[in-house]
Amino acid sequence: MIMSVPKRLRNQTPITITVRLPIEMTKVPLELLCRGRVVAKPADFGGFGAIIDDYQVRPARRPA
Repeated sequence: MIMSVPKRLRNQTPITITVRLPIEMTKVPLELLCRGRVVAKPADFGGFGAIIDDYQVRPARRPA
């Protein structure tokens, strides 16, 4: 996974990312919760590369 962020993160920084999956594909509201860590910081890109160490697919929380 490659992410663009406004801040530089150090290698091995733990990260958590939540992705809402399109209901057109899943038929029910689901989200993907990923836990991982930063493993690369490309010099010409304002972001980072990460490895996903664990993930869960779970019911999406309803917006407030």
